[in-house]
Amino acid sequence: MGKKLFMVPTTTMSGIANAVTPAPWSDEWVAMADFGTGYVQIWRLGEEKGTGGVNASPVARVDILDGGCCANAIWLD
Repeated sequence: MGKKLFMVPTTTMSGIANAVTPAPWSDEWVAMADFGTGYVQIWRLGEEKGTGGVNASPVARVDILDGGCCANAIWLD
């Protein structure tokens, strides 16, 4: 089992609602889908300046207005 790198608050329910899918070309990007609210966010992972640790923050969001859409995401090229 791997070690936890970090924990950051999300904007909604958490749990399986916040499943992340890493980008196949880079460890820097993940997509996070929230089925309870109905959106997909893109998060950027990176080093936390001055600490040597890792952190993440959302950089983009698309709302899917169907009342709650998805639990997983896939990356397409």
